[in-house]
Amino acid sequence: MDPLSILRDYCVRNELDQVKVVGDVIHFGSSYQFPKDTDTAFRVWQSQSGTDYYKLDAVLFVAQTLPVKHTEYIKQARAAEVQNVNLIDRRNLTKYFKGEIDTCDSIDISAALPVHKSIPPAAVAGQKRPEPEGKEAAAPEEGTRDAKKPRTDAPSAEDTAAILDWNNDALVFERIKREERLVRDRNAILLSHKKNFSGILAMLTKPKDDPKRKGEAANGAATPAGERYANGKETEQFWKGYAQGGDVADLGIKTTATSDRWAEESSGKVEQTRQAVRQKPVKKIEGPPIIIVPNAANTLLNIYNAKDFLENGNYVRWDEKASQTSLKPTNVGVMRNINRKEPYPHYQILNVAPKAGSKDWQRVVAVFVVGKLWQFNGWPWSDVSEIFHNVKGFHIRYEDEKLDDVIKSWNVKSISISKFNRHRDKTAALEFWNALDRFLGAQKKGLTY
Repeated sequence: MDPLSILRDYCVRNELDQVKVVGDVIHFGSSYQFPKDTDTAFRVWQSQSGTDYYKLDAVLFVAQTLPVKHTEYIKQARAAEVQNVNLIDRRNLTKYFKGEIDTCDSIDISAALPVHKSIPPAAVAGQKRPEPEGKEAAAPEEGTRDAKKPRTDAPSAEDTAAILDWNNDALVFERIKREERLVRDRNAILLSHKKNFSGILAMLTKPKDDPKRKGEAANGAATPAGERYANGKETEQFWKGYAQGGDVADLGIKTTATSDRWAEESSGKVEQTRQAVRQKPVKKIEGPPIIIVPNAANTLLNIYNAKDFLENGNYVRWDEKASQTSLKPTNVGVMRNINRKEPYPHYQILNVAPKAGSKDWQRVVAVFVVGKLWQFNGWPWSDVSEIFHNVKGFHIRYEDEKLDDVIKSWNVKSISISKFNRHRDKTAALEFWNALDRFLGAQKKGLTY
């Protein structure tokens, strides 16, 4: 088991006081013990080799100094001669030890885990169980129930060796196998003792021998399932109760037709109607599709960095992009070139919605939301459900952040990105384009995308 996960369990259970450092060994109660310099699964942020991991004593010192400010923590770590954990890693470790997150980018679950040693109970190790303080063990009287008897279930030398050597899996497995007792196997279950299926056979063969059914067949009263409407009465009831209206007439179905002639008379007319619907021309909408991004600072994606993410699959913080220009754009063009061949379709990114009554609303296909209703002021749809029926909603967040409850209640697609692994940005951008393509194929058929 990973010592980092063990340490987190002790922190979550508020049992950190049971973790003791004795010499060069860290004891987790009476269950586990590891050397202080054991590598954990927590990777050092921006390490040159990419395979540098914090030592166990370093992450333990972080757990013991959670409420301390970082500047004070650095001083205490130097005084204790413990490896210093940088600010970003210490923040993630703090959330991890408090149980706020289950994992993060720095935790490498594929890292080689150290072999731990469990401390066996004293009784198993052949030691006497300590007596309670202030009491002396009273010698049982001879002939009583508590008199000492020779033990017949004492463990053998092999069992004792298997218990003491917890790293020897072969000995432990051999002992467990010797104590197993076979109750049932596959053949015993297939035999199905005390189960009789004669009732099912009788039920299946009864209709053939039923004299009542034989009499109906002889008199011609039995009607095959395919000729339910041959007598005409049930046919009339069906059309009268379920098939009234102009739709039946438009499809060319004759309500007076019998069941054997219905397919012949109506199938050709139905197929002609379907072809006419397919060939109905779709009105083409001029102009590129529009994607609206938030005009706010409390978001991961806005007008500054939307082009890099959607066109190149590269996420850059918007404040870094804003520092490179003096003017704030309101209109940015984007080419859909991720996982596409030429010619690339063009999209338009706006941070301000079109004016009321504008024809540009026909081209609005997607919006990145921040979870606030003011973002939809002046939109042609008043209800949120109606908005996300006509426009595909998206929300972008870091993968270790919780999704807002308001956004959970909306019909939007949540896309998560990594804080540090930039090679995964292209996958997130492709996830956006695939979801938008499916929406456009079903809703906005007059646009070029």
